[in-house]
Amino acid sequence: TAPLLFAGNRLFGQNAYIQTDVIKVAGVSASQINSLTLASKRSSYVYLNGLGAATQKVDYQASPTMHDIIQVYQYDQYGQPATNYLPYADVPSQGLNGSYRATAVADQQNFYISNSTPGNLNKIANDPFPFSQELFENSPLHRLMAAGSDGIGFQPDLQDNSQHYSVIIYRNNTSADQVMISPAGGGTVAYYPANALSVTDLKNADGVETLLFKNSAGQLLLKRQVSGKSAEPYYDTYHVFNANRSTAYIIPPKAAHLIATGAATN
Repeated sequence: TAPLLFAGNRLFGQNAYIQTDVIKVAGVSASQINSLTLASKRSSYVYLNGLGAATQKVDYQASPTMHDIIQVYQYDQYGQPATNYLPYADVPSQGLNGSYRATAVADQQNFYISNSTPGNLNKIANDPFPFSQELFENSPLHRLMAAGSDGIGFQPDLQDNSQHYSVIIYRNNTSADQVMISPAGGGTVAYYPANALSVTDLKNADGVETLLFKNSAGQLLLKRQVSGKSAEPYYDTYHVFNANRSTAYIIPPKAAHLIATGAATN
């Protein structure tokens, strides 16, 4: 049978938290949960800030060595999770009681840079950047500008070209984009004029560039992947909508290329 799940809200010191117990044995009542051993249940604690957002998740004695596994959550001044930390196992000196860790960020950093220290060989990656970061534009829209990954060499830094991360640019279309208005063939190809569409230009950590063209209603009209090939520089996928603003059909890259070059009209 599937494990039973019990959850409840409590207060630990000044930190409100949600406790979740997964019961792994049958015939247990709510009053017996606290007396169960680790072999019979799995407990986790999600600690909340004053706005009800999670600040830590502690999986009680969940590591192979019976240490707590802690996941840290942090937010910027706008409530965005700009930094995402890898989980870590607590060290014995911190106790194994599933409690809130006031120094969790520093403890997490030390966990990932101390695996070569004698007596503390935790057998994980030795990296000074055990987290991923996101950069947002300084505007009321607060849109995502860059996103990295965990580890050294993958942190978003718009001034450092040696790092590998995704970059997003927001702009309006230009006449050079040549986005077809009615990519259905059967006549002369017409293009949207400049500034008629919004464009999201995404380049991932591997340098692959994808552009998304949307109209004023927010409908995705064209997904364009840059190929880098002179004969066919783009792989365009068009979305055509009917009068009810529902997708009527999708034109794949090969067909779109034939229509754009006049090789297909039907």
